[in-house]
Amino acid sequence: MLFRSLDDDDLFYPNHLAVLVEAAEASGHAVVFSDGCQALYSQRDGRTLVERSVVYKGAFERQDLLVHNQLPVLCVLHRRSCIDKIGGFDETFATHEDWDMWVRLFHQFPYRHVGETTCEYRVQQNGGSLSSTKRADFYRTMKIIHRRYKQWAVSHAETRRAQKRRRSKHAHELYKLGMPVDPWHKIRHLVKRMLKPAKHRSRAA
Repeated sequence: MLFRSLDDDDLFYPNHLAVLVEAAEASGHAVVFSDGCQALYSQRDGRTLVERSVVYKGAFERQDLLVHNQLPVLCVLHRRSCIDKIGGFDETFATHEDWDMWVRLFHQFPYRHVGETTCEYRVQQNGGSLSSTKRADFYRTMKIIHRRYKQWAVSHAETRRAQKRRRSKHAHELYKLGMPVDPWHKIRHLVKRMLKPAKHRSRAA
């Protein structure tokens, strides 16, 4: 039995299931995935298409998944027996639950990439999608995933360096948004807040 997932606002193209099922049956692989298109819709009404581009494209190495997510949930088709072995989504995660499962799935089963765009991931132009409104939780779950699967990264120095760069990049972005997450950024943020009233008092005097 084959399983696939689809979020409420995303879209399977008419050939999606046929393409993936055929690839799974022909190759005998437990996991297959296709390329995915990102569709950007207007912030005015949420229905007017602004831009469509294939951003989830091409095969990747298992090690790449240890750094960051490589594909949205709707691109993947897998056998039920995979879930019986590795378990499903971690329901304690509010974000990145798909990435967490992909790490287990792609590290424990052979997989095949199908070079065909068969689905569409939709986002709002104003950044109202899940991936842009829960940035702090994205950082939190990213750290958990990096730590949880460290056994697969321990012998890959470049993977560990890439993980560190990824965490640093996200932490800096959150700091600029006024949401410090690492100790150094928290200290800098606190000092700035303490100095700001002092500057105002000095100008008033």
